[in-house]
Amino acid sequence: MQIFKSLVLACAASLVYAHGFLRSPRARGGTSAGPSNAICGRGGTRAGSSVATFTQGGTIDVEWDITIRHNNGFVEVRICDGTLVSSSCLNENLMQLANGRGTRVNNVNVNSGESQPKRFSETYRLPAGLSCPGGCVLQWEWLAPGNQNYHGCSDITINPIGNNNNVNNDSQDEEDEMEEERSNPLELRCRDRVSERTCDRRDRELSFKKRCCRNSGRCPGYENSKCTSNFCCERYALNRFR
Repeated sequence: MQIFKSLVLACAASLVYAHGFLRSPRARGGTSAGPSNAICGRGGTRAGSSVATFTQGGTIDVEWDITIRHNNGFVEVRICDGTLVSSSCLNENLMQLANGRGTRVNNVNVNSGESQPKRFSETYRLPAGLSCPGGCVLQWEWLAPGNQNYHGCSDITINPIGNNNNVNNDSQDEEDEMEEERSNPLELRCRDRVSERTCDRRDRELSFKKRCCRNSGRCPGYENSKCTSNFCCERYALNRFR
């Protein structure tokens, strides 16, 4: 009986982890990674709150995890202009890779001996004519060997170029930051108002800071800081104030 239970648990574990899932922008289904032919996988088609904001015609980094050894298969990413997602809507905007190599990420491989899960990341170019201040749906699709399809959807916002609200918020954020820098240059804080576009621009302008943008899943250069999916964390450099 004990042997039977062990076999059942082992089989169950292999089923749970034999998957891949959309990690960033954060998917509706979280890390639910089972194969599904549904448009949004196990995340459902019901709209959620926007998890990331981008600018029309800009780029977007898409990350996904493959949790067990697989060979070949390919990934495509689409966007539906609106929160009510459908196949016809998604097919209107098949995303192009920012490196100019088409739409497919081929050879999504996890080889024997590689650590699992294995994370993949690609940068895509947002459609030049697409903006959705009221919300869009990004769909990640992995067509794996053996006719296994994996899907994930993220609720995002794409603001039009020259959005005055973004400009005003950015300026106010920078004024607030300068005031806080003068009062406490080594402060570590997390803010929920900082957009990914804003972080990218500040990375270039404020080289004395090391930062991580929300939804990136990475905190480069940090030893004691934490970055969650809802915040952008930043630490100030001491040498700026010497």
